[in-house]
Amino acid sequence: MDIDNKLRYADYVQKIAAKASQRMFAVENLLYLSSKPPACMIFKSFVISLLMHCLPILYTSIYARDKKSLRKVFHDANNLGLDDVGDLDTIVKQRTKSILLRSFQDNDHFIHDYIERCPSGRLRHLKYRSSWGKDCFLRQMCIMLNDILF
Repeated sequence: MDIDNKLRYADYVQKIAAKASQRMFAVENLLYLSSKPPACMIFKSFVISLLMHCLPILYTSIYARDKKSLRKVFHDANNLGLDDVGDLDTIVKQRTKSILLRSFQDNDHFIHDYIERCPSGRLRHLKYRSSWGKDCFLRQMCIMLNDILF
């Protein structure tokens, strides 16, 4: 994963979006040669898996321009008629939720070193305070887990 001197993932996201667009060409050709179910399966297998690599963690901290370039792939799929592929925001939210629940249920997971429980039982991420901003994955994780659990 590449990060630039401004601590942005823009180059990484651009590379992923370009590779996803290349794979969309294969999905488009398969759609014209075959039918929608195989093209949808290829889209979910090759394109979504490429986009979801590290995305649940990075999604809250990438810029809107980068999110737009990733959403364009789903827009292109919907333009091809692949209606049941969903949208990027929903898929990221579902994958993030599953990652969170798996890591939260594992008591030996390192994430428990950074989380405190309030007397009410809710979670907060103040154990090691630093310059984490509102887009920090740990903060988003605590908010999402609190929404799920309480």
